[in-house]
Amino acid sequence: MRLKTILAFVLFFSGILITCAQSKDILAKSAMLNADEAYSKGDYSKCLKHLKDAEINLGKSNSRIQYLKVKSLMALGTDDFNNKTLWLQADTALKVFFEVTPENGYVPEKYEEMLFAVSNVKTKIAEIETAEQLFKQLKFGSVTDSRDGKTYKTIDIGTQTWLAENLAYKAKTGCWAYDNNPDNVATYGYLYNWETAKKVCPAGLHLPTRGDEWTTLINYLGGKSVAGGKMKEQGNTHWKEQWAKAATNESGFTALPGGSKRDEDGLFERIGEAGFWWSATEISPTYAGQITLGAYNNIQLTSDSKNSGFSVRCVKDISELKKWNAIIEREPTNAGAYAMRGHSKSVLRDYEGAIMDYTKALEINPDFCYAYVSRGKALQFHIKDIQAAKDDYEKVILICGNDPAAAYSCYYLGDKEKAFNILKKILKDAGDNKEKQKSIYYDLACLYSVDGNQAEALKSLKNAFEKGYNDFYWIENDEDFDNIRNSPEFKELINKYKNK
Repeated sequence: MRLKTILAFVLFFSGILITCAQSKDILAKSAMLNADEAYSKGDYSKCLKHLKDAEINLGKSNSRIQYLKVKSLMALGTDDFNNKTLWLQADTALKVFFEVTPENGYVPEKYEEMLFAVSNVKTKIAEIETAEQLFKQLKFGSVTDSRDGKTYKTIDIGTQTWLAENLAYKAKTGCWAYDNNPDNVATYGYLYNWETAKKVCPAGLHLPTRGDEWTTLINYLGGKSVAGGKMKEQGNTHWKEQWAKAATNESGFTALPGGSKRDEDGLFERIGEAGFWWSATEISPTYAGQITLGAYNNIQLTSDSKNSGFSVRCVKDISELKKWNAIIEREPTNAGAYAMRGHSKSVLRDYEGAIMDYTKALEINPDFCYAYVSRGKALQFHIKDIQAAKDDYEKVILICGNDPAAAYSCYYLGDKEKAFNILKKILKDAGDNKEKQKSIYYDLACLYSVDGNQAEALKSLKNAFEKGYNDFYWIENDEDFDNIRNSPEFKELINKYKNK
C-alpha cells in the first residue's frame, strides 16, 4: 500500500513537471513568434520585449534570441543615432551570441552577419565616446540679461559666441509663447516677429545675419548637409523620435524644435518637429531671412514673412577687427573684407596697417573705388603724403565718375560744388529706392559735416535714418562726423533713432 502511494505521488509530480516543461516550451515558442512578427514590422522595441519573455523560458543560450536582439538594438541605435546604451547592449548581445554559438553554427550566413556586426558596433561606440570627449572640451559660458535678470548659457563655436538656448525675453509687442502657453517658454523661449527680433537681443549680443554669421557657423560645422545634426539637441526629450535621428549636438548649440507661428492664420505648428530662427537679413519689404532645422542633418537657409513668429538665437558682438580677420582667413581673396579691416584699423588709429589693407584690396580688385578714397584719406590726413593721396583721388574720378566715391574725391581735391552735385544727382536718379536713398543721404551727411555745415549734415543724417539706415557702429566710428560729434543736436538725433 505504501509503495503504491509513493508511485502515485511520483507519477503525479512527474506529470506536473512534464506539464510545466511543455508550458514553458509553449510560452517560449509564442514569445519567439511574437518577436519575429514585431521585427518584421519594424517594431524593434516590441521585439526586444518578446525576446526578454523568450529568454526567461529558454535562457540566454539561444542563438536566435541573441541574433534578433543584436539586430533590433542596432536598428534602434541607427534611429536614435547617439544612444550609447543601445550600442553597448548590442555589444553585450554579440558577445553572448558567440559564446553560445559554435563557429559557423546557427545559420552560417547569419553567423557571418554577426561577425560584420562586431566591427560596426565597436566603431559606433568609439564614435560616440569621441563625441563625448569633444563635448567635454566645448567652451560654455554665460551671459545675464540686465532687463529681466535671466542668465543664459553661451557656447563658443569657432570664432563666434552664441546663446546655447533660445531667447526668452518677453517683449512688449511681436512676441508669443507657443500655443499662447507660458509653460512652453522655459524650454523653447518666445517666438518673435522680425521687427521685434531685430532689437530684442540683450546688450552685447545681436541678431545674426544670414549671409555672414549664420553661414559662418554652418560652414564651420561642415556645411548645410551635416551642420544640422551637430547643432540639434541629442535624444528625443524634445525632438520627436523621427526628427531626432542623427542629432549629436557636438557643437553645443543645442537647437530645440520650438515650432513657429504662421503669419497667414496665426496658427502655431511643428513644435517637437522643427526649429525656426530669424536672421537680421532683410530679403524684401515683407520677407526676411530665416534658418530652419527639421529632420536629419540638413539645415535650410530660407526666408519668410516678417510677421511670422520664430525663435531667436543671439550671437555675441565681437570687435570689427576680429570679425574681418575671421572673414579674411576664410576668404583670402575677398577685397571688400580687406577694405573693411582697413577701416577697422583706422578706427584704432593704425593708419599704416589700414593703408596696407586698402592696398591689398586694390591688388585683388583694381577698380575698387572705396578702397582708393579710404587709402587717399589715410595718406592725406594721417601720413601726410599729399601727392599719393591726390593720385588715389584722381584715379577714382577716372574710373568711377558717377559713384559716391567720386564725390569724396572731388571734395578732397577742392571741387566741393562738384562733389555735392554728384551726390544730389545720384540721389535724384535713385527714385524711390530706399536702399540707395539711405546710402546717399548718409554720404551727404558725411560731406556736410566735413564741410562744417552742421544743419545740413543733421538734416541729411535724419533722412538717412528715415530711409532705414541703422549702422550705428559705423556712425560712431566715422571720422567724417568728428566736426559735429560732440554737439547736443547730433547726440540727440543718434539716441532718438538708436532707441527707436
